Amino acid sequence: MRSVEDRIFIASSAEGKKYAKIVKASLENIGKVILWSDNFFRLGESTLENLCKQAAGFDYAVVLYTKDDHAVVRKKQCFTARDNVLFEHGIFTGVLSRYRTFALIQKGVRVPSDLSGITYIFFKNEKDLPQECKKIKGKIREERQISRISMLPSTATALSYFENFVKPVCRHLLTENYVLSEGKQLAFNGMKQKLNIVLPQVLSEDLKPRFYELKARAGLQEFQIPGIHRYFTGYGRLIGGTLYDLMDMPTCLNVSRKAVELYMGKDFIGTVSHMECIFARELENFRATLQYLIDGDDAARHVACVVNEEDFTKVGVLQ
Repeated sequence: MRSVEDRIFIASSAEGKKYAKIVKASLENIGKVILWSDNFFRLGESTLENLCKQAAGFDYAVVLYTKDDHAVVRKKQCFTARDNVLFEHGIFTGVLSRYRTFALIQKGVRVPSDLSGITYIFFKNEKDLPQECKKIKGKIREERQISRISMLPSTATALSYFENFVKPVCRHLLTENYVLSEGKQLAFNGMKQKLNIVLPQVLSEDLKPRFYELKARAGLQEFQIPGIHRYFTGYGRLIGGTLYDLMDMPTCLNVSRKAVELYMGKDFIGTVSHMECIFARELENFRATLQYLIDGDDAARHVACVVNEEDFTKVGVLQ
């Protein structure tokens, strides 16, 4: 289940803005919709720089091809959309994928040959748009039910965390059924007990102090989990000689935040709203990617459980 609201960008020409406003009104009940004219372009940056940076903060894009210009192609007159519309379509497709970038094309507009093979949604006039937007909403609902592996930094972070910690730890807990405490073995039933992977509510500047505070508040002890080449560390509570569920917080997410700051060219203290949106998207993508990897691994799917920090403190080992 997504914990952040979907952000949808609408691109159009200045002449097509009247159509874009109708699309915005039609999609507002499914996410936060932003037009290119809604203070999207930041002052002091080029259009290309703006688009490349801002696109990373959206989940979907709708690109409107309208009858903006006349052109002669192979001695035939036709209507074409503005060049910037095609340009923005390409950028958002590259960042979000062709599955999450939708083209609304006015009937009679020439479709560039570079876009052949892509499914479009056609409309004739303003009256058609609300009905055609239902198709986009349907596709967005479908996309919400699946997890696509994206090129966000958090994808690589999740893969590394899974391969280097979750996977080997879960295999040991499921097959060997014990952890170590001061050199002594403690039973751990991998079919009944869980390794709770606790995700923070927000991607703060440094997750380590947050993790330390959570461990101290819960009264968690440190346990060693044998691996093939090294020992791993897990945290849990030992009550009356019984070990309860283990937990870990992936502080490696600090890397994803730093990657976003480098990508955005951050040269100031603090954050801006758009960066917070990208941080939230990074956190959501990490969760989705990690859950996908866990579901596909025989050991991890039995042992690992991804939970939000808030839910963990309510019903987890803090109880």
